[in-house]
Amino acid sequence: MKLIEHYTRLYETYITSDLQDQDGRVHLTRLTKMEDIQNCLCCTTRHAKWLIKQFQQQQWIQWEAARGRGKASKLTFLVHPDEAKAEEARQWVREGKYDMALTVISEADHRVKEQFHAWLGHQLGYRMEMEGNKELDVLRYPFYPCIVSLDPAYILSRHDSHYVEHVFDTLVQYDRSTHRIVPHLAHHWERLHGGMEWRFYLRKGVRFHHGRELTAEDVVQTFLRFPELNRLTRSFWEQLKISDMKALGSHTVAFTLAVPSAILPQYFRSPATSIIPYDIWERDPEAFHRMPVGTGPFRIAKHDRTMLVLEAFESYFLGRAELDRVEILTVPDLSREESELLRYQYNFAGSPEQTDDGDRKGTCSDSEDWDKLENIEDGASYFTFNMNKQGPHQNLLLRQALCLALPIERIDKEMDSERYMPAYSLFYDVSQERSAFRPSRPTIHQLREWVRLSGYNGELVHICSTELRPKADHRPVALWLQRQWEQLGVRCRVSVVPIHELMRPERLAEVDVVVAGVVFAQSPLVSFIRTYQSDTSFILKQLAPSYRHLVDQTFSRMISGSERAWEEMLELEEQLLQEHFIHYLYHRSHYVYVKTGSHLQGVRLTSNGRVDYRSLWFKRA
Repeated sequence: MKLIEHYTRLYETYITSDLQDQDGRVHLTRLTKMEDIQNCLCCTTRHAKWLIKQFQQQQWIQWEAARGRGKASKLTFLVHPDEAKAEEARQWVREGKYDMALTVISEADHRVKEQFHAWLGHQLGYRMEMEGNKELDVLRYPFYPCIVSLDPAYILSRHDSHYVEHVFDTLVQYDRSTHRIVPHLAHHWERLHGGMEWRFYLRKGVRFHHGRELTAEDVVQTFLRFPELNRLTRSFWEQLKISDMKALGSHTVAFTLAVPSAILPQYFRSPATSIIPYDIWERDPEAFHRMPVGTGPFRIAKHDRTMLVLEAFESYFLGRAELDRVEILTVPDLSREESELLRYQYNFAGSPEQTDDGDRKGTCSDSEDWDKLENIEDGASYFTFNMNKQGPHQNLLLRQALCLALPIERIDKEMDSERYMPAYSLFYDVSQERSAFRPSRPTIHQLREWVRLSGYNGELVHICSTELRPKADHRPVALWLQRQWEQLGVRCRVSVVPIHELMRPERLAEVDVVVAGVVFAQSPLVSFIRTYQSDTSFILKQLAPSYRHLVDQTFSRMISGSERAWEEMLELEEQLLQEHFIHYLYHRSHYVYVKTGSHLQGVRLTSNGRVDYRSLWFKRA
């Protein structure tokens, strides 16, 4: 048993309730005998005396031994056990054993945890450390638990995607500045036979983290596993329309399609298509979720329940990263907001500054010493009506009333988040254009009249929020919809259902409205198509058959290379909005503040809204 566990048992035996000051000092005295302590701690007299000495050295107690047989000694408790745990955790941090620290502090109460997290924020950040005679630039920060899987084929969230994009590479990349697909693992590609075949030519000398060179066979095997893994990868495989693929030598891959495609390379920007070493994956597919191997600029050195450690890959084909190591500490009780607040300590962060004791003292935007870097993501949070289920939502007038009742123009205030921007499209720029032409919202009396005219008769509307993982869902939005709609006299109930469970047809058939969201991390055209067709967005599955046919026809023209692909995409989106089958809610804004004159250089945000480790470097004086 650990020393702190002995102390906790002793404390809880003698102190049933206590009063303590802000330092955790309790100063509570009890009279006792050594044999009583021996019985309490279930140990010998000799060991009990040793433990008392250890408690004194830790300054947890004062011990005044009584002289004379049978007399009681005076035991004064100076520290609450939770504060002792916090000090032990701080010592583990000083020794670099963060997993031990987080394990110890997990047993403390909420107040002590909060104080520890505030202290921890001041110990982390961007550091230069020595490893032998070698200088290392290390970025170390806490983050809330967010990883589901690091196997590219299984990623669902922007956080999974963020780490995957640092560990793996795709055949091509999407240049957001030029809106073009550019070479990456493939240095060239060509379209043959009217788009029925595509050939990709791989760079030579690209190596996986375990040392083997990437070959065409790795590309083939990466895609061959898609039909077998899960419903998500099967759905993606069906979208690709690949009928055959083969390696033509060691550095050329040929894809034969079932239907012509002019946009196949755009699909290969998706993080899900990151190329894996098939031999490592086949050896242990389960372990690949936690400790995968890729070709990316960082390799995974450690990944357990306490931390994820990324180290620069010395042989990266585009050049070694300047940052040597990234350590992300998993703090279970840390919220997403708290994670962002702590980041300011290494000169890029969410908006608040803090004092040394962790209290806010203002915002970075109040000071000229901070520069704000912002990225407003494409993709949006939205809800859809299940047009394949009977119910009052089948009436267009009711859907119109429910959609127009929502004050999307002030969604940031409604949801109490300055990061939310009104969405009228899946694309932020289009939302900006459409916002200027939005009609004024009807009055509450008009909306209630529409509800009455729709024939609504008190039926219960089931609103379902999707859930990616525990605590990652759209429940707050679903509850907001419920409050807004009940003002119109429409009865609602809200449920939260894991996304894999909602993919079951019988489960989806039980709900009237699905609240979900998507982040675009690839080309706009393919992102739009994949969002509508994906099993996890539920959009296509909830459309009536006639509109599903319209969507399929539009996508077929876009895939075949229609010159009006962008216009057709927006026209389709507008038509579904006019029918109120889908309603967009908000885009998410991501930003960091960079300290003016900071030694931290190369700060930029990825499309996932997280800081890009690949570009960071530290300028020493």
